[in-house]
Amino acid sequence: MAAKGDVDGTAPHEGYGVARPPGNGAGREGKVHSSAPLRFFLIVTLSVFISEAFVMFIVVPALMPLPQYALSLIDALLLTLLVLPMLYLFLLKPMMSTIRKRSAAEESLKEQQHRLEELVDERTHTLFRTVATLKDEARERIRAERELSGKSRELQILTGDLRELSNRLVREDEVTRRKLAGILHDQVGQNLVAIKMKCGNLIKEEFVPERCREEVASLIAPLQASLHATRKLTADLYPSILDDLGFVSAVRWYGDIILTPNGVQVTFAIDESVEDLPPESKLSLFRIVQELFQNIAKHASATGVEVVLKGQPGGTLKLSVTDNGVGFDEGETRKKSGKGIGFMLVKERVLSMGGVAQVTSSPGGGTVVSIQIPGIDNEVRGK
Repeated sequence: MAAKGDVDGTAPHEGYGVARPPGNGAGREGKVHSSAPLRFFLIVTLSVFISEAFVMFIVVPALMPLPQYALSLIDALLLTLLVLPMLYLFLLKPMMSTIRKRSAAEESLKEQQHRLEELVDERTHTLFRTVATLKDEARERIRAERELSGKSRELQILTGDLRELSNRLVREDEVTRRKLAGILHDQVGQNLVAIKMKCGNLIKEEFVPERCREEVASLIAPLQASLHATRKLTADLYPSILDDLGFVSAVRWYGDIILTPNGVQVTFAIDESVEDLPPESKLSLFRIVQELFQNIAKHASATGVEVVLKGQPGGTLKLSVTDNGVGFDEGETRKKSGKGIGFMLVKERVLSMGGVAQVTSSPGGGTVVSIQIPGIDNEVRGK
């Protein structure tokens, strides 16, 4: 057992006949262990001395007639009988107690080590299961991210296709509008003007009976209203003034015919550099302002409108249209069927130009539409 080494903190041959005092600390324990060999030597020496003295002074004189060899055997036997109990009491018994304690400590240590190994195995299995779960989650996340990335690319492609289709429809719509505006102006409008002039001439003719003149005169007002409606419809379809006089004159003119008759005062602050934009950009900007003016005329009940169009650093064009009307709640407006379509069309047109539009409104607080379109300055320089 001593070959197994120090299990409970003592050397294999330490502590013969000396119990370890509990709780005395390492310093005192070291002193006890260092004094054990000296005590063992003193105990053996004292045992031998006492035994020999007892034999020589008490037993031998009493047995003097015996031969010398008998005395020597008796001396050795008595010495052995006296020394052995002392050795047992002071040496063997403490050693056996120490060995039992160490054996118990080794068994306890083995049991604790076994429990520790079981605990380590359990924790290891738990860790392996956790790692496997994390790996499965990571693989699932990677798969989901790949699917999402694929769907995102598909969505981007579809969005690009839809935007291209929307732009194509807008271009085709503008072509159709221009054709219809030309027909209304060149045919319907001209015919209405000719009919109106003919009716005016008939009224002045003396050979026309009075009753006929009255009937013809009653046609002048409907003809004038039809002519006005035709011109307004022509302007809505395609504003020829945009080509003839430019963007600034076109928006002022449209404000005069759509807002001024309703008692709305319109003020403009427009950068003249907008006239250098390509015709397609100017037409898109006019359509945006046109839609906003129509919304104001239909829903705002405003008395004042401010239009600001300025170029910003970096080639960005900023357009803002502000009215002092009744305003609206954006959330409630979206819930109502048929409401907010005008702003939606504006945002779609702005998006097709690569810009962003923001509508800010509250009930009773008016409405502000802010639009930013980048790259305008590049278009001007590229002309």
